[in-house]
Amino acid sequence: MRIGILISLLAASDVYCRVLPDQENVVAIGLEVPSGALIGTAVNQAESCPDPPSANQSLHQLVNTLPINSLVLLAPAIINGDRNYALVLLVNSAEYEREDRDEIRRLWASRKESRMQEVDESVVVFLLGRSSALEEESDLYGDLLQVAVEDSYRNMVYKIEAGFRWLKESVRSDFVAKVDSDTVVHIDRLYNYLSKYEKAQSGPWFACYSIPSTAPVRDKCNPWYISESDYPYDRMPAYCNGPGYAMNRGLFELIVFEVEDAFLTGAVASDVGEIKMMVDVAFHRYTEITDCDGNEPTLSMQNTHFQLDDVIKPRKNLTAAWNWLKSVQCPQEL
Repeated sequence: MRIGILISLLAASDVYCRVLPDQENVVAIGLEVPSGALIGTAVNQAESCPDPPSANQSLHQLVNTLPINSLVLLAPAIINGDRNYALVLLVNSAEYEREDRDEIRRLWASRKESRMQEVDESVVVFLLGRSSALEEESDLYGDLLQVAVEDSYRNMVYKIEAGFRWLKESVRSDFVAKVDSDTVVHIDRLYNYLSKYEKAQSGPWFACYSIPSTAPVRDKCNPWYISESDYPYDRMPAYCNGPGYAMNRGLFELIVFEVEDAFLTGAVASDVGEIKMMVDVAFHRYTEITDCDGNEPTLSMQNTHFQLDDVIKPRKNLTAAWNWLKSVQCPQEL
């Protein structure tokens, strides 16, 4: 079973390792900027890297076989089980990101900023792992989904797997979106485009920023390392990367959720059939160019690090990113 591919390719960071051509024993760890330059610190590759843990098969099996009520510690009270939502957005978050969750509630997930939210056609749920400090926030907002998985980078795949399983069994919707906590979403714009696309297409599809087929990372010093035992193949299929992705319910029901990002939207999706990837609704870096559908921009998801200036990766700024995303307009016709 191909479980490990996702562990090393989560779209939560742009940090990666590259061997410099003129210094074979040095790995540069840093940030790839649009120009292709690399900014970061050098690490001597001669220093041995500890063996990264392999995919946790036991945890994967538990997440897939335990009754869903045994996996869920806190369920979102805002969910109306009798309702069929137009769009459900699952935001991957962590306990220490309370300030970010409050910003999201105030900005793009608020009733003031979204008509879909105002009329309860969409719902935003924050997915968190095991913690003892969430009850008060859950009682206050009712939008937390807490699963019995320790919150760590290596466990993120299983946490999201559990969240998707709960969503599949507990919430009805036309579309499902997974969003990173450092991302802003124009909910109304996203739904409008998804619904138009759904009417024009048949079969399963993703809306995402697509990454072409690549070779798996075999460098143990790389945070995205993938062992041959976890994934023995030379190439990975194209997959969704960046701030988030959305899918129609048909695809959501078809996929057996084994892992996230690369595996879910690549390897598993390729087993389902032809998957259409809509690359113009989400982007992982700042861009001044956007496609338009009629008089409305299609760009609906934007990573908050759009302020990238080729020198540093600034602290995420949800307010600035949201204001920018709202301001995007279609090019004027000449």
